[in-house]
Amino acid sequence: SLVKYILKQNVDINEKDASGNYPLIKAINKNNIDVVILLIEYAIPSGIDLNIIDMNGNTPITLAYKLNYQNIFKFLIKYLDINKRDSKGNSILYYAIFKNDIDTIKNLINIGADINFRDKFGNSATHITIFKRNQEILKILLGNSNLLLNIPNRKGETPVFTIIKICNYSVIEKIIIIDNLIKRGADINFVDNEGNTPLVYAIQLGSLPIIELLIENGANVNYIIRNKNKSILAYAIEIGELEVVKHLVKCGADINHKNEEG
Repeated sequence: SLVKYILKQNVDINEKDASGNYPLIKAINKNNIDVVILLIEYAIPSGIDLNIIDMNGNTPITLAYKLNYQNIFKFLIKYLDINKRDSKGNSILYYAIFKNDIDTIKNLINIGADINFRDKFGNSATHITIFKRNQEILKILLGNSNLLLNIPNRKGETPVFTIIKICNYSVIEKIIIIDNLIKRGADINFVDNEGNTPLVYAIQLGSLPIIELLIENGANVNYIIRNKNKSILAYAIEIGELEVVKHLVKCGADINHKNEEG
């Protein structure tokens, strides 16, 4: 074929055309899998890197996925770098999570997608899955032994903060997820950029079941809130949550800690 003949002439297949497009990108846009396969089969033995970014900031993989050209997509993920970020800093796994695309997520993880990637806000796959309210994806992530749960986003929040602070979950849902995060090694005494631990946010929320769960799992009841220089107990008293105050005292909160005001 003509394409095969051209490729044999040692052309630069990463040379852009007049409108700034790569041959591979053009073939994907036209949904022409035969040309895509030829280009990849030529590039790999020649050591040519086809993990390029098109004019709209897509990688070949994210482009094929967004266009929903499944055959091309399934071919590309076998040969190209599935962890290559697009110009927005997102990997293909990010887009699959965003679309709640369970089959693609499973497939990507099986072939080595980095489940600890961070988007430009520092959010991981776990953070994003919590925002997306998808329990099934969360189960897949938590079942993966490579998952790291103590790397914070830009706000200094690990996923355990995200689930405590987020609005659109019931207390029961939150408790199940927090419990699963703890079982997978989430640090419940992690301190965010505001100087707060998860327990501080649970107290703000006034949710006794979440407070109990955190304390049962070793949350520090005598933590001094960094930016307020007051104890967790003093903070609970200030908020006026009597049941919470009683529970903190029962769990060993030091009633003698003096803050700056005494």
